[in-house]
Amino acid sequence: MLLRYSRLIRINNWTKNLIIFSPLFFAGKMSNVFLLQQTLILWISFSFLTSSIYILNDYIDLEHDRVHPSKKNRPLASGKVPIVHAGAMAIILLIVGLVIIFQLSIDTFYVSMAYVVIMVAYCLVFRKMALVDIGIIATGFVIRLYVGSTVTGISNSMWIIIMTFLLALFITLAKRRDDLMRSTINEENARESLNGYNISLVDSLIIVLVPIIIVSYILYCTAGENITRVGNNLYLTSVFVLFGFMRYLQLIFVKNMGGDPMGLLYSDSGIQLILFLWISTFAWILYL
Repeated sequence: MLLRYSRLIRINNWTKNLIIFSPLFFAGKMSNVFLLQQTLILWISFSFLTSSIYILNDYIDLEHDRVHPSKKNRPLASGKVPIVHAGAMAIILLIVGLVIIFQLSIDTFYVSMAYVVIMVAYCLVFRKMALVDIGIIATGFVIRLYVGSTVTGISNSMWIIIMTFLLALFITLAKRRDDLMRSTINEENARESLNGYNISLVDSLIIVLVPIIIVSYILYCTAGENITRVGNNLYLTSVFVLFGFMRYLQLIFVKNMGGDPMGLLYSDSGIQLILFLWISTFAWILYL
């Protein structure tokens, strides 16, 4: 039973919320125990909010998930968790998360409320609008940056905001591509979020986004304020960013994967190795 409810709230997707630590990490202040503790509490409480949104999204997607080859096994779609129980859990998680965040910081509370409102609007309205839908999802990741920023008082770099938005667009498009590639999903039962997309458009957008993200990262590494603060070697980490995208593109175009980014993160040794090397190298240059 515990496994069913952990799958319902998608604990594995809490990894996405680690972006909340970004302002602290990139500012070189991960050693600040107080700020690290505040951010950790925020990460858990904000994850409660995102889990409540996941439950709402699963409820709205119920009929479509039941005919999806893999999503039909989700707790709600499979009937393993009653809808009433799922609704009660969503409300509890939302309230508890907001209460904890309010106690941490009033500014963080307002930003978190904005996230909830935008994501609920996405589930009810914006998910039906092609291109707008992926923009809203990407905005949700940028809001996570501001959530982490407000609780620590650390400003976000312009380049970090840009790269986060573009990277979220890239990953979301990969998920859209995976849905479109599912031959078992026909026009009659396809999700409304796929209306206005086709493989050609999605592939073109992915190809356009990748070089923009890589160039943005290199510009960040070579920005004057970062060279002054960190030194001249930060650009070396761009090697791992480049190979990270190469590996992800291989998974998308060669193996037709990409529909579950968290699944790839947990299962693909190539992505795991590249991510470890990037974090290790960046931390070594930044902190040592």
